[in-house]
Amino acid sequence: CYAALGDISKTRYLHKVNTIAEYARGEIGGDGTQHFMVRAKMAVLQHDFKIAENILVDQGQIDECLDMYQELHKWDEAIFVAEAKNHENAADLRSNYYTWLIDTGQEGQAAVLKEREGDMQLAVQLYLKGGLAGRAAQLVQSGKVELPRELQEKIATALVRSGLYDKAGAFLEKLQEYERALDAYRKGHAYRHAVDLARREFPQQVVTLEEDWGDYLCQLKQVDMAVSHYIDAGQSTKAIEAAILARQWNKAIQILDVQDPEVAQKYYKQIARHYEAGKQFFEAEKYFIKAHAPQDAVDMYSKVMKWDDAHKVAVTYMSESDIAMLYITQAQRLEAQHRFKDAEKLYLLVKEPDLAINMYKKNRQYDQMVRLVTTYRKDLLTETHLHLAQQLEHEGNFREAESHYVEAKDWKPAVNMYRANDMWDDAIRVAKLHGGASASKQVAFAWAVSLGGEAGAKLLQKFGLIEQAIDYAIESNA
Repeated sequence: CYAALGDISKTRYLHKVNTIAEYARGEIGGDGTQHFMVRAKMAVLQHDFKIAENILVDQGQIDECLDMYQELHKWDEAIFVAEAKNHENAADLRSNYYTWLIDTGQEGQAAVLKEREGDMQLAVQLYLKGGLAGRAAQLVQSGKVELPRELQEKIATALVRSGLYDKAGAFLEKLQEYERALDAYRKGHAYRHAVDLARREFPQQVVTLEEDWGDYLCQLKQVDMAVSHYIDAGQSTKAIEAAILARQWNKAIQILDVQDPEVAQKYYKQIARHYEAGKQFFEAEKYFIKAHAPQDAVDMYSKVMKWDDAHKVAVTYMSESDIAMLYITQAQRLEAQHRFKDAEKLYLLVKEPDLAINMYKKNRQYDQMVRLVTTYRKDLLTETHLHLAQQLEHEGNFREAESHYVEAKDWKPAVNMYRANDMWDDAIRVAKLHGGASASKQVAFAWAVSLGGEAGAKLLQKFGLIEQAIDYAIESNA
């Protein structure tokens, strides 16, 4: 089945197992026990090498065990068995294994072998040759070997070239090459070790290192951790910016409170914006004030229609002219949003009722306009009604025009308006309501005259005004 699937390695393995199994069946003794060699081979095929070793060693077949391990390139196990059994070829095995490692370019493994044998200096050289400078340094630092200075320099150079700067720094520190160690720590961004070394040997560099450490943490997006290092470095501005970026608001405030106001000002505004976004308006106001930006606090309160709070801040911290300018600008913004009541409130707060009146006029909210004129410009009330009446008449809105003529206590223009537009019934109604019977008769007569002849006579008769019409005609020489 595996052959059909194209799994060649599995096919060969099963064929090999089957062959050994067939062989094993021919090697079973009379007591039913398999031959030990077959059992050992079966264990190897099943990767149970330790079982295979135990079978062979128990049967005294040390050479076969060593051959098995060598065939599998398990040299360490072969050497262990040879040394454990005091085999005469133990030394040769070690030598052959070392030669094979060197020939196959496995200097690192050869170094492990030499380290195990106690040849530390050669082990160090092999580690370096195999590109394992870290292992070489570790061996030296363990105190197991004393090396000449030249070889130690090679290890340090190899560590730097391999980019193992933190290990190079530690190694150079052991060599009391403190400047080079510090440089290696810097290159490897091992700032904790660098700062510890600087505190002992180069105190004047600690501040610079703390700042570099903070910069590096910011590059790693670990801004919250950078704050304390900037503080230790005396870099207040960077500490504040890092704290704000990390949203450590309380920490940022603590730093800001001990800074020069000119430095702190713009950062206070950022903090205020944070509290504003969180609807913590009182806190936001406090930091807007610290940022010398009371107008922003007023604007904030205006957006959420907290007019009393807005006014309180304005009158406390702003000049009258600035308040007026701010409120008018804000009111115009509200007006554009058709929030007329809010805009009116702001106009009135800065004692600009005319602007509110004009706003309502522009937006044809005449009732609101008249309300404000009545309250704040009473001397102009009649003039306002007349103006509105004329405008409405011009627009053809006669009923509303009539209302304003009447409010202006000047009903005759309303009568004339209706007469001019052949709305005689309305003209008579207005004249009778506000001028009495005599006035209504005059309008009726004018209507009859405009009709003339029989139609006019019928109209007068309809109104029961025949006699009055005659009298009026005689008096008028008509």
